[in-house]
Amino acid sequence: MKFFDFILLFLMIKTYINIRVNVSFDYLNVIVLGDFGLPEDSLGIKMDVVKSIKKKHKKNPFNLGLMLGDNVYPHGVRTEDHNMLFQRFTHSFPSKAFKFRFLAVLGNHDYEGDPKSQIQYHFEVDQRFYMPYRYYFYGIVPN
Repeated sequence: MKFFDFILLFLMIKTYINIRVNVSFDYLNVIVLGDFGLPEDSLGIKMDVVKSIKKKHKKNPFNLGLMLGDNVYPHGVRTEDHNMLFQRFTHSFPSKAFKFRFLAVLGNHDYEGDPKSQIQYHFEVDQRFYMPYRYYFYGIVPN
């Protein structure tokens, strides 16, 4: 039993990542996205939503993004197919305009594919798509 407790504690510590973020403003402007899993050019409404987000971001910049899952439709990411997430995330939110992190979690459609590939995307392609583990804690440390 103690060995199991140790492993559980280790896994909990492993998924806690402490990142210092300097916050120089009194507010946090957050964009929240869910069920965002189709490429922008495949759905007119997604094009309109992305256009609206870009317009809002120009007027009052976002500081953080939250992605609530179902990042790739219809069946998640195929193993190591980074193009699927590139078309759905990086293409829609280019790093030149959106310099902040999007904290991403997996949805039921994402689990139909290879969830590890989304984690891999974070480390190998675009760290703004923030998913270091399937489960993680993210906190902003005040100055």
